[in-house]
Parts: sequence; C-alpha cells; structure tokens
Amino acid sequence: MISYSITGSSRFRCVAVLALVSAAASSGTGFLLSTLNISAFLTAPSSFAIFGVLLFAYDRFLWKVPVLKFLSFVPNFDGHWEGEIRQEDKTSPLHVEVFITQTWSKIAIEFRSELTVSNGQSFHINFENPKAISVKWIYNVQPVNLAQVENHGYGITILRCSHHKKIETMDGSYFSTKMRGGEINLKKI
Repeated sequence: MISYSITGSSRFRCVAVLALVSAAASSGTGFLLSTLNISAFLTAPSSFAIFGVLLFAYDRFLWKVPVLKFLSFVPNFDGHWEGEIRQEDKTSPLHVEVFITQTWSKIAIEFRSELTVSNGQSFHINFENPKAISVKWIYNVQPVNLAQVENHGYGITILRCSHHKKIETMDGSYFSTKMRGGEINLKKI
C-alpha cells in the first residue's frame, strides 16, 4: 500500500481532534481512578497511548463510519470496480477490473485487463469541491504474459467521480508511456 495525498487540510483537522479527545480521555480516566480510590493500583493511560489507539482505529475502520465523516471527508474507493477502456486507436472496448484496498492514509490499486496488470505508484484525491471529486494516479503497467516486453511502461489516469452519498462511478482518461491513451469508465460492484 502507498500513502496518498488529498487536497485540503482535513487530515490535520482529524489528527487535532483525535489529540484533543486523547488528552481529555487520559485526564478523565485519571480523575475517575483517583475518585474511586484505585489510583494506587492502576494508572491512567497516557494521552499518547490513547492517541495511538484512536489513530490506528480511525485509519483502519472509523474513517468509513458515516457519523465520523465530518473529521476528514476522505471519499471511500475501497472495493471491486469493473468497466471498460476505449483505446484511441481501437474500435472495440476492453473489459477491465480494478481492485482498490484503502485505509484513511494508504491505498493499493490493481488495474487488470486481459492483456496487462497495472499497480498504482502515486495517488491523489481532489475534493475541494465535494460535488466534483476527481482522482489522479500514476501506475506501472506489465503484460499478463511477461514475455511481451513491449507492454511494460508507466502511465497516468485522471478520473471524475460521480456520487450521491458514496462514490459509485468514475470516468475519465489515461495516457501511457507506450503512446497509448483512451477513455475509462468504471462502476463499483
């Protein structure tokens, strides 16, 4: 998995809120332990330890919970996508599948067709305007049959995301170092 960038400061906001909650939880636990007269046997967890647990939980699971979306607004692309690409020089579309694994801070993208497999090397989400979310990723491409040396290379994909409450489709274009380009249409399965 690779770290991905986002437009805006929502990650800073999220980390600041988690830090404040951690400090409050640590102080509250210490106060509760002393009030119950068991502070001699137990100590309150440090703010740093609570922050670590909260950050881990948010990164893996909590960022997807709808009531906590206000902390970061990071769109969820996690899952299986299917669609087609239309190369500029070909008339018939090519079926593709995309497998995305995403946490709040990292992402892994595998793009498969019958001829090639691509893996994301860099990923950016632009959601300054929540009604016009777009993604860009740079990928390396390898042929399914590794003996086909001519299909190795790199490329960039830029997609616009259509959504209501969650991302459902992505459409856009791609261009590779093999001087190939075209249109991509994807739908979340």
